Amino acid sequence: GGVPDWFEGGWLGRLEVLSLSECRWVTDSVVSSLLHATGGARLREVDLSWTSITDSSLTLISKALPSSLHRLKAVGCSVQGRKSITFRGVESLSECSQLRSLKLYGYGEVSDESLITLSETCTHMVSLGVPSCCSLSDRGVVAAVSRWPYLCTLDISRVPSVTDSTLQAIAAFCPQLVTLRVCGCDHVSDVGIKSCASSCKLLSRIDVSACFLFSDAGAIAISDHLAESLHSLDAFTCPSLSDEGITTLLSRCLNIKRLNVSCCPLVTLRNFPLPPSPP
Repeated sequence: GGVPDWFEGGWLGRLEVLSLSECRWVTDSVVSSLLHATGGARLREVDLSWTSITDSSLTLISKALPSSLHRLKAVGCSVQGRKSITFRGVESLSECSQLRSLKLYGYGEVSDESLITLSETCTHMVSLGVPSCCSLSDRGVVAAVSRWPYLCTLDISRVPSVTDSTLQAIAAFCPQLVTLRVCGCDHVSDVGIKSCASSCKLLSRIDVSACFLFSDAGAIAISDHLAESLHSLDAFTCPSLSDEGITTLLSRCLNIKRLNVSCCPLVTLRNFPLPPSPP
């Protein structure tokens, strides 16, 4: 239940970054032993994704690293086949006042209240990823982003209760946003995308895949406001998107490097003007 023999040694105390992703032998007791062995004070980044930890590990981390932890990733953690991170673990992280990046995934018990509690003290947040945390809604996300003016990356993909209200709050409070992922958010429409595009001038990566309310109007709004900054657009399975929107976007966004419009039945690019063939 403790740290393996090969992990013992004084060098642990010098660690600033620790990744144990996909090490299923990592449990709460292992995390406790590791924090004791490292002394904890220097750790800035911790990745415990796909391990066997629970909320208890997040509580241990928050108590051991209240002022040093900057980045935490805990994706896919489970015990006996059940997702093992809940609102309790997220709330405990509110003790980590310097936390700048948090990535979770698919935890149905991460609540609006826990996200609000986190945002009240972790005001330096730069990156948040909570895709498929299906209990979240506009209430929690709006309250959080309103306290995060430095937010650069937000992934709220497949959070079914998120609507344009969240995107309008992002537009109002997050001027430094660079990456926005709202894949599979059924209630996000052109209205919300236009709000973000017009206010978040640094936006370069957008994922609106499987947003069935995203159409040509949204693509044209992106091209109107993000012609210089847009580098990547994922819009696969957007049935209302057609050649009109994509042709306009490609003709204006000259710095785009990635475009994914797979499974968009109205996108053919048949009339897109191609450059002349070389002689």
